Amino acid sequence: MNKKYKCPRCEGLNIQDLGKTIECEDCQLEFEKFDIENLDRDEVLAVKEKLAFIKSIKSNSDENHSESKLKKKKR
Repeated sequence: MNKKYKCPRCEGLNIQDLGKTIECEDCQLEFEKFDIENLDRDEVLAVKEKLAFIKSIKSNSDENHSESKLKKKKR
């Protein structure tokens, strides 16, 4: 039995099933089914939001690592 999903962002039903994810045709966002099934609607992030978050963490981590190296060189 196929489960009918609705968009966690706009609650639209114009959904394309992509296997492990769905894409809302109305707001053009892709969501993981696992998140929809296991999180409250307001906690679900779109795939591109997750990727941006991870990228920002990695960027901050790289910056902190570079600053740490500079501090060690100054000592």
